[in-house]
Amino acid sequence: MEQAKKDGIAKSIGVSNFDAKQLSDIVKIAKEVPVINQINLHPYLYQSSLDTLKFCNENRIVVEAYGSLYPITQYPDGPVTAALIEPQHRLIATAAQVLFLWVRAKGAVIVTTTNRNERLVEYLALGKLGPLYQAEVNAIDAAGAIPSSDIESNGWPVTKTDPTISHLHRILKYRRFISCIFILQATALTYFVYVRNLRRSSPNWETMVCAGSVTILFIASILLTLIRRRATARVVGAGANV
Repeated sequence: MEQAKKDGIAKSIGVSNFDAKQLSDIVKIAKEVPVINQINLHPYLYQSSLDTLKFCNENRIVVEAYGSLYPITQYPDGPVTAALIEPQHRLIATAAQVLFLWVRAKGAVIVTTTNRNERLVEYLALGKLGPLYQAEVNAIDAAGAIPSSDIESNGWPVTKTDPTISHLHRILKYRRFISCIFILQATALTYFVYVRNLRRSSPNWETMVCAGSVTILFIASILLTLIRRRATARVVGAGANV
């Protein structure tokens, strides 16, 4: 490859799936240090990749991450899924976008592929999103820190189903449904108060029912939010303790 670059056939030299030791061996003997190292990088493999990331950073080797969407495509009920929920809501982003932002936070270049137009739009919209908070990055790191016994021989986590994650998804679905009903009820209440009751001295039964419904739905939405956050903290906390 060095000769190919010298002959003008190649502009740069890169490697793929090299760990810190392999890179160190290359740097000792090579005339051209690799400019990029493409590795499998996602939250479940982050701890095992720390030495490689550190070496690349110290030697100005760009890290290109592939397979970063594994937590949601192959391990959707894993603990990382729970850690993605809060930044998804804050940024109004998809789980895939949050994972890509996590990759950015680690200083790596994102590489992915798709043949679906909607996915292309989703990925390109990443540039319009702000970065993750450090606390969010730490939460994702902790959720991905699973025991070595749960790592398969090929480096992938053993797929397991966490019932807590399933409950989180159901809670999120119900919360969104209640939020939609809450908006409709609030709109109806506004109509009754400002339109139908504009000339009345006291509210009628329709207004009272709407007001009561809005209050109940508002309380239910708050309770579901608290339950979801508590469950999320439980899952992420479990990941931090392994």
